[in-house]
Amino acid sequence: MKNRNSGLPAKKQQVTSKECVSSYSEVFTSEREVNSIMNDIKFPFITLNGNRFQISVDLNLYVKEAITATCYKLSHLYFIHQSIDPTTSHVNIIFEAKENQQISDDAPKLFCNELINEQVRHDVNVKFGHIRNMIVEEAFKPLNK
Repeated sequence: MKNRNSGLPAKKQQVTSKECVSSYSEVFTSEREVNSIMNDIKFPFITLNGNRFQISVDLNLYVKEAITATCYKLSHLYFIHQSIDPTTSHVNIIFEAKENQQISDDAPKLFCNELINEQVRHDVNVKFGHIRNMIVEEAFKPLNK
């Protein structure tokens, strides 16, 4: 990668978390305000009794297919139940650990990351799936002599 102005190789910059906070401080009035905003962000899950937790997923952000695919990917670790709340257009998903195992603190985060992955896959398929279908159709056409 070259520096646009000089044609010399660009130096890679490493940014520390302290520098990130200070750059946000230019937008917000203080570091305390930035920390306050970050602490107010609520993760959409509820810890239930024992080895269970519930995540609420907004259907305005994620399609049902992505939610179901994400649940399936985690079904080897958890018993999973989905229900739609018609008043809020949210899917409530309850996870229960299998075989008396404890649920780790990262389990809801793992679900949310995988949900984003599945939603992106769905969006790409909607946008470009026809191209894949044309390639497959061309690949399996009979050969003419």
